[in-house]
Amino acid sequence: MNRLLLLALFTFLAGSSLLAQTTYTFVSYNVENLFDLDEKAVFEDYMPLDKDGNAQYSPEDVFNKISNIVSVLKKYNDGKGPDVVAFAELESDFTPSHRNVKTKMFLEKWGNTTFKKMLLEHLNEEIQDIPSEFLLLKALHDEGLTGYDFVIGYSEIGKKGPINVQKNAVFSKLPINREKSRLIPIKGARPIVEAWLDVNGSPLVVFANHWKSGAGSPKMEEIRVGNAASLHARLSELRKAQPDLDFILAGDFNESYNQHLLMKDAAVIALRDVLKVGGNEMAVAENKTDSLYNIWYEFSYDKRGSEAYRGELGTLMNIIIPSSMYNETGVFYKDNSFAVGAFVGLNVYDFAFIPKRWDSYGYGSGYSDHLPISMQFSVTDSKKKGKLILVEPIGKESVKDAEKIPIEFSVPKKGEYFVLNELNVSYLEKTEYYNQFIYCELDLNSKNEVVIGNKKYKVYASSKMIKEKLDIMREANNGKVKFFGRNTLYKSIWEFIIESENHIVD
Repeated sequence: MNRLLLLALFTFLAGSSLLAQTTYTFVSYNVENLFDLDEKAVFEDYMPLDKDGNAQYSPEDVFNKISNIVSVLKKYNDGKGPDVVAFAELESDFTPSHRNVKTKMFLEKWGNTTFKKMLLEHLNEEIQDIPSEFLLLKALHDEGLTGYDFVIGYSEIGKKGPINVQKNAVFSKLPINREKSRLIPIKGARPIVEAWLDVNGSPLVVFANHWKSGAGSPKMEEIRVGNAASLHARLSELRKAQPDLDFILAGDFNESYNQHLLMKDAAVIALRDVLKVGGNEMAVAENKTDSLYNIWYEFSYDKRGSEAYRGELGTLMNIIIPSSMYNETGVFYKDNSFAVGAFVGLNVYDFAFIPKRWDSYGYGSGYSDHLPISMQFSVTDSKKKGKLILVEPIGKESVKDAEKIPIEFSVPKKGEYFVLNELNVSYLEKTEYYNQFIYCELDLNSKNEVVIGNKKYKVYASSKMIKEKLDIMREANNGKVKFFGRNTLYKSIWEFIIESENHIVD
């Protein structure tokens, strides 16, 4: 065989090996209370009428909310959507009539109509009874994000309805092994979904989590420690039977990747002390530690954030992987593929790295108070077990992990805000002004209230430093203050939110 033929054969074989590897996208997304339309909800904000009898959570709200979720997911895989999604905060249904309905059967039944027509033109009791996961499935399908099946973390139903208000779910285009998939009950929080997926013949287990809320509370951390213990016990059982098992822990853990550094007054931290999650990627990749790896550590430090809270970034959404995801046997992690789904012009604001959270005012607007996070994984049919070569940056712990990350706010530019004195209105409770910046020059009283027309508006300072600066200005100018405030509604009270010190004008 001549050298050219040998070279051609080598190239063909090498190409075949590459083609055997396929890359998949995994997304973890807390969608902030996706509720259905059955007119039964634990949270009053998601009832059709408010306490005064005004229209509130309507079919238009549900249509807009789900459409916005779909628009975010279309940002992945060239508009085809992620291959696997771990969802948090789908409503636990009061009327779980669809528990045994197959996704294929559901889509076939409603194949002659659209999600939009179902909610906005042909709404009836049957459609109202459809739970949120099936409404989402239909909307995804209509927009070309097809092929999903799911495992749902159903809640137990008590005398007053679901024990857990929300549930987790795993949507997958990869085949689901239903015989192995199960739910892991945990104390005080939503059951963890354990979904077994088939990746070209290799198993991958996805655990969708949503632990107890109260990220800053040591008392709630005690409950999260219990949540972590339940998950750790299950992982230990599985890894004892199959040490090289490939799995992904994902979801809203209500705990930052650096919780052990931020919460000094808690004796035990769930992620670090119970699940043994760390940031030494090299040690995990080389299988020199029993620790799991949180892939936030390989992401640019100043951009680590899936939430915004009081002027700082937070990382309550996490993706965690074991050492088995770093070898080329079965499923393996595509190094440095971790990303935060902050899409300018869509689910984050232009003036700062802040999620556009969902709001039911009017017909609803926004997306979620959490940004989705993602990673990619691959699979090979190679029988040769070899370690992946890590590429920079290699995740590792740093003294900077103990620092909080402040959000940088820009001052709204002309055309990005309204001027109150130019509006000539006596109230701002209008859709066109809602969630918009208003430049105000007003008298601020000691209760942090201003008066427009005959109505009082609260002025909310989103940090202690902002409040102090506002107080100084008020005292220095006999009550007169100048600021850019975001006009919004909180628990039925209208207020201006001042996001940054530089939004107070000297």
